Formats: sequence, structure tokens, C-alpha cells
Amino acid sequence: MIQQDINIQIGTTPPPIIITCTDIAGDPFNLTGSQVSAALKDVKGVVILDLAPVISDAVAGIITITITDEQTALLGVTPRAAWDLILELSEGTILPPIVGGNVSITETITLS
Repeated sequence: MIQQDINIQIGTTPPPIIITCTDIAGDPFNLTGSQVSAALKDVKGVVILDLAPVISDAVAGIITITITDEQTALLGVTPRAAWDLILELSEGTILPPIVGGNVSITETITLS
């Protein structure tokens, strides 16, 4: 699994997370017909945000996660959380998480 930590400031829009899936040779992995899911969970395992990933370019193997300021405004300060992304291939095989990491949710000085 590729480690990618996320820092979220409540009430702001973090940069999009763009994941490019490649095969062992480094070529784009075609995601046509595949499904993706990702969630942000607190240390107790409670989902605090469905990250709603989308396959933005199936042939190029690109997955995008966009988190809005409206979504982050609903979050509470969470010093420790985690996320991961699961890929289900078109024939039904569910792969282990391909990317994930730690998440820190903090208040901004100006908006708090």
C-alpha cells in the first residue's frame, strides 16, 4: 500500500488527491468497469467521511478524491484518523488497500 497522509483544516478545501494506478511495468492500469471506495475513519473505526472517490480516467488508471469545504466544516478536530482506498476490479476481485494513510483534522486560526 502506498502511504499518503492527509491534513485537513476544518472549513477549508484541501487539494484533490489524484491516484494513478499502474501495472508492474509502470504502464497505466485500465480501470474500465472497476469500482473504488474510500473512507476516513477515527481511531475507533467509525466512518467520519465517505471520501467518494471517482475513476476520473479509466483508461489512464486515474482516481480522484475531492473533499469540499462544506464537508470539512462538518468535521470535528480529530488528531488521529486514517483512510484507505479499495479497488474492485471489473471481474469482481477486491484488492487490498492500494493507498491510504494517516489523517489529521485541525481548526484554522482564522475560521475558528
